[in-house]
Amino acid sequence: MSNEKPKIAPTRFMLIIGAMKSGTTKLIHDLDCIPEICLSARKETNFFIKAIKEDRLSQTNESSLLAKYQNGWPSLNPLKHQYALEVSTSYAKVPVQPMAAGLIRRVSESTSSSFKVIYIPRIPIDAVSPFYRHAFTSYLAWARNHRIAVLSHDILSRHLLAIYSYAKQLEKFSSWLSRESLLLINFSMFTQAPAEIAREVARFLGLDSCFEFEDSGVRHSSDARLESYRDIAEYTLPPDLANWKLSSSQRETIIHLLREDIKRLREVYEFDTSEWTEFN
Repeated sequence: MSNEKPKIAPTRFMLIIGAMKSGTTKLIHDLDCIPEICLSARKETNFFIKAIKEDRLSQTNESSLLAKYQNGWPSLNPLKHQYALEVSTSYAKVPVQPMAAGLIRRVSESTSSSFKVIYIPRIPIDAVSPFYRHAFTSYLAWARNHRIAVLSHDILSRHLLAIYSYAKQLEKFSSWLSRESLLLINFSMFTQAPAEIAREVARFLGLDSCFEFEDSGVRHSSDARLESYRDIAEYTLPPDLANWKLSSSQRETIIHLLREDIKRLREVYEFDTSEWTEFN
């Protein structure tokens, strides 16, 4: 008979749902300093997105789906870890991606699992250029196919507008999660004081905030990819793409389209947008 103790699967989860290009990669590495948090084996598992696309609930139930989800933390130690952490920014890309929040709600309400959500809104104007930079370096075929559209300064991606409609994305989760289960992080504060943000997350989870913080020093993923491609002729980006920036007309369009959503972010979620002068 084996003396191996049965594995206890996680039931308390923390989701970082974005926003895209708002420092989520750095945050998860910073949070690795908190002993009670276990990071998923893979970043951006998009588990619930895939479950919807593959219609898994037609083949199984919520408990079985949760069991498969729990396999994403093979290193979880129940004697040490209190939360399982996943980051999947696609959970906040409705309608470009399926509404994962609905499936997560079903799993939570049908099982003994619970979820808390972290979201990092960033001034949309500041996030747009990194968004396209990410597209250029991650999806080179996409970049080539959309080069004319992007550089024409008159076509804005519906993907982009979905991502940065922060209040609209939050509503998918706030409609069923309590306010105590939602944490909005100020991107500016995060870049200036990452240690304090890590401790704020610990307090949000009810964990000890007196831990030794070590800055992960993680660089922006698209910056690292771009540097690794510099010496590979096949992946060399044209200068106009690599240095692409918003035009004045594009800035005005983004401000116009997102102003009402930013107002809801400020009024409904009490998020400080005082630095977002163009949207106030």
